[in-house]
This record gives sequence, C-alpha cells and structure tokens, in this order.
Amino acid sequence: MKQQPELTVEEVPTESLIPYARNAKIHTNEQIDQICESIGEFGFNDPVAVWDGPDGPEIIEGHGRVMAAKKLGLDVVPVVRLDHLSDEQRRAYGIVHNKLTMNTGWDFAKLEEELEDLQSLDIDFDMEDFGFDAVEFADGAMERGGAYEELTPEELEAYGEAADSGCLKSFNVVISCLNDDDKKHVAEILGEEDAASLKRFYKAEELL
Repeated sequence: MKQQPELTVEEVPTESLIPYARNAKIHTNEQIDQICESIGEFGFNDPVAVWDGPDGPEIIEGHGRVMAAKKLGLDVVPVVRLDHLSDEQRRAYGIVHNKLTMNTGWDFAKLEEELEDLQSLDIDFDMEDFGFDAVEFADGAMERGGAYEELTPEELEAYGEAADSGCLKSFNVVISCLNDDDKKHVAEILGEEDAASLKRFYKAEELL
C-alpha cells in the first residue's frame, strides 16, 4: 500500500470551488434537498475533496454537497486537498469514490430494525427527509425474516415470466442497475407505472 498523505481539513469560500467539467455523477433536485436536510440536521461532516487546478480549487468528489451548500447559502465549506494525486489519479478517484458507494445494498432486516428503533425515540427530525419513504417501511412492506433477492435486469425478466406462469410466490426484489441501459431495460420489463412505484419503494437505486 502506498504511503498515506497527511490530510488537513480547511474551510474555503463555497463560491471559489470549481465543479469538474466531466463529473459523471448525477445529482437530482430531490437528492440535493436531502443533502440540505442532512447538513441542516447533522452538520457538514464530510469535507469536499479538491485539488489546486489552474483556475482555483477544483472539486474531485463532493459536487452534491457543494450544490447543497450553495442552496443553503453557506459562505464556506470544509475541504481536503488531494494535491498528492497525479492528474490521472485524481480523475480516476472521482469516479471510484462514487462507484464504491454503489457497489452494495442494504441489509434490510438490520436497516428496518434500526429505523424502527429511531422512530420509537423522541427525535426531532424525520427520516423521510433523507429519502426513506414511509411506504418503504410500512406494516407488512418488509416482513421480518423474509428473503430478499438481488437481481440483474436480465434475471428480473426471467423471474417475471415465472411469476406470470404462477410458479413463484410473492417475493421482495432489489434490482441492481449499473448504468442507464439497465434502467431502461427495467422500465421496459416492468412498465413505466410499476417501475415508478418500485423506485419509491427502494430509494437506494434510482431506477428511472
């Protein structure tokens, strides 16, 4: 493993941060609102990674947090400078950082238990503000001890055919979408209405 650099968190003017022109991560208005809610409730606890570009500090990862900071009117945000990375490394890291967070899903049983515990406490914030829809954890929506399948769109199509023939009982499904083609495939299989309802049920993946 390469020697790890000493990183220092510093605050810089929000308006001085330059978005990377080829940032491929999509940030919807809904997600930015959720990031705003998180910052408002818990603070800006995840510094933005930047490097000293030719025109000033350029964002490597953290575009969504900066967009939220601007929406909240924050004058400064915390950053860490990754100037130890080469140009190729910092470009690759921006992609890798986002990809790694998408490579796994939830342990739904543990997640349900944790959310139920939080809901039973006297907290002054609503988990729905961060993307956990009430329907997602409604009574009966996630049965205790139930099995959860993680399927590719191709496997979903095969499951759908089996379900139509009456060979399968009801089951809970998490669909792994790695790119836009997968999302379109899911929409074609489920139909626009069913795909939209599935998106509301599983917020971890934006299917459409």
